Amino acid sequence: MTEATDPPPSGASAPGPSRHWTALDARPGPTRRRFTVDTAVALLHLLLSGGLPDPHTLGAQPLDWVRPALCAVVAAGIVLRWRWPAASFGAVLAAGLAATVAGWGQMPLAAAAWALYPLALTAERGPTRPRHGLYLLAGVLVVVAVGSNGAALDGLVRGLGVGSVLLGLSWLLGRSVRERSVQEARAVAAVAREARVRERLRVAREVHDVVSHTLGAVGMRAGVARYTGGDAEELRAALADIEAASRQASDELRRVLVSLRGDHDAPLGPQPGPADLEALVATAGSTGITCRLRTEGTGALPPAVAVSVHRVVQEALTNAIRHAPGSVCEVTVLGGAAAVEVEVTDTGPAPGRVPVPGSGTGLAGMAERVAAHGGTLSAGPLPGGGHRLRARIPFGPG
Repeated sequence: MTEATDPPPSGASAPGPSRHWTALDARPGPTRRRFTVDTAVALLHLLLSGGLPDPHTLGAQPLDWVRPALCAVVAAGIVLRWRWPAASFGAVLAAGLAATVAGWGQMPLAAAAWALYPLALTAERGPTRPRHGLYLLAGVLVVVAVGSNGAALDGLVRGLGVGSVLLGLSWLLGRSVRERSVQEARAVAAVAREARVRERLRVAREVHDVVSHTLGAVGMRAGVARYTGGDAEELRAALADIEAASRQASDELRRVLVSLRGDHDAPLGPQPGPADLEALVATAGSTGITCRLRTEGTGALPPAVAVSVHRVVQEALTNAIRHAPGSVCEVTVLGGAAAVEVEVTDTGPAPGRVPVPGSGTGLAGMAERVAAHGGTLSAGPLPGGGHRLRARIPFGPG
C-alpha cells in the first residue's frame, strides 16, 4: 500500500517557460544546431558582401586583399560567436566598422549585431559592458568626420546609425531572454524550496503525532502503575499496555521513515484510519481517563483524509492525557457525503490531578494538517469546564 500524504496546495507546480520564449534558447555555449545555423549565415555573408575574391583580379591593386580579409574575419566571428562571445563580437565589430568606413555597405555591421546576441545573453550585469561598442562607434565617427567630405559623411553616418540600431536591438533581445531565463530559474528554485519545506513539515507532523501520543500515554500509564500498591496483576497489565503502545509507535515511525527515504520496495503496512480509533481510545483509557468513542459513516473515506482523521483524534487524545488527566473524554467522528466532522471533548483534569503544560505545537500541526485538505479546525474551553476540539475535513463535492 502506498503512503498517504497530505494533498499539495494548488499552484505548487513548477512554472514552465512562456510559449513566447521557448524558441529562444537561453543556454550558453555552442551546440550542433547553433554551429550549423551560424555556418550558413557566415557563408551567406560572404556571398552577399563580396567576400569571395576573384582569383583573376586579386592582387592587381595593392589593397585588393583587404575586403576579402575583413569578410573572412566577420565570417569566422559569426561561426565562433557561441564559443568565444566577447572576442568574436569584438573582431566582427572592428572588421565591420572598417568595411563600413571603406564604403562597402552596412552588411558587416548587421553581422556584428548577429555576433552580439551571445554576448548579451551571457555577459554578467555591469554598467560598462554595453558602452564599449558605443565608444568605438563614436571614435570612428569623429575620425571619419575629420577626413571626409559632406556627401560621404552623410552616407557613412546613416550606415553607422543603422548599424547602431541593429546592435542595440540585438543587445536588448539578448538581455531580455537572459532576464526571462533567470526569473524562471528563480521561480523553479522557489517552488523546489517550498516543496522541501512542505515535506519537512509533513514528516515533522507525523513524527510529532506518533512520538507525542505514545510518550504521553506511556508516561501516564507508568504513573498510574506507581499507585497499584504492589499488585502484580496491575503491574503486568501496565507493562503490557506500555509494550503495546511502544510497538505500535515503532511500526508507525517505520512507515514514516520508509516514506521519507522513498524506499518503494520496502513493505508498508496499512495506514492508520478511523478503524484504528478503538486502539487509540483503549490506549488513552489505560492512562486513567474515561474515553468513549462514536463513529458513523467513516468506512469510505479517502486514504489521505482517513489518515488525517486518525492523527487529529490521536493528537486531541494526547492533549487530553496531558492537560486533563483523569477526565471524561468523548470522541465523535461523523462522515458525510462531502466532509467528515471530528469532535473531541474532555471535562478537564480530575480533582487532585496536575495537568502537564504543553508547547502548542500539536495544535498548530493539527491546524496545518486540516488546512491542507481545505478544512477548518477550532479549539477552546467549554463554558462548564473542560475543552473541545472540532475539525471539518472536506473530501467530496459540495
